[in-house]
Amino acid sequence: SSNSFPSGHSTTAFALFAGLALLTENKMLKMVYLIIAANVAFSRTYLSQHWLVDIFAGSLLGTITATALYFALINSKDFSLKLNKPLFSFFR
Repeated sequence: SSNSFPSGHSTTAFALFAGLALLTENKMLKMVYLIIAANVAFSRTYLSQHWLVDIFAGSLLGTITATALYFALINSKDFSLKLNKPLFSFFR
């Protein structure tokens, strides 16, 4: 009765998988991350909590979000400069 679109579990699992895969150099470890994320997504269908389209949309959303954040923050040359700015400027 409280199912959602897209699957939050799949979104989170694939966002974590994509983020770790982008930061890891080891190809075997990348495959392990993918298998874990796929198992999380499969469990949502197996437990009759989501349809395949919910899981596909969640996995796509999580992967795109993690990849976009990686290229926007981590891969940029001035990453430390972006994080080293105050949120508010009280004194000028």
